[in-house]
Amino acid sequence: MKTAQRRGSSLSSPDFARLQGVWRTFHEQYALFELKGVAWDRAHHDYLPQINANTSQETLFAIMVAMLRPLKDGHIRLHSTWGHYSAGAQPALFRRLTQELEDANDDRELTSYLGDLNESASRHTCVSSTLAEKGARKAKTRCWSG
Repeated sequence: MKTAQRRGSSLSSPDFARLQGVWRTFHEQYALFELKGVAWDRAHHDYLPQINANTSQETLFAIMVAMLRPLKDGHIRLHSTWGHYSAGAQPALFRRLTQELEDANDDRELTSYLGDLNESASRHTCVSSTLAEKGARKAKTRCWSG
């Protein structure tokens, strides 16, 4: 932990304590580090020093996800108001959209991005209809904000 102090982490920070708690819980209860080839002590060394007094909740969530991602364990899920993470099997569309976010250097988790899209879409109400006018079909869409 001295490394964390030297690199700018505040050991009294609630965020540091949260990440430390996640790390310690896995350290004490997760049995598959060796099988998965994950050096969990290295995660402690790499990720805890990234926490400081200016760490946002979104960044803390992203750091937790980055720490858990190498486990590639579909039983691990992390949910917060800042995002959702699951290492479970992902359909092709999920993988493609994740790759698009990475290509765009967008560091949001896909589920957070989709939540943002859903929130944005829920602010608009759209009605689509197909009308038959003079023997021709016309598609009509009308949207309202609010």
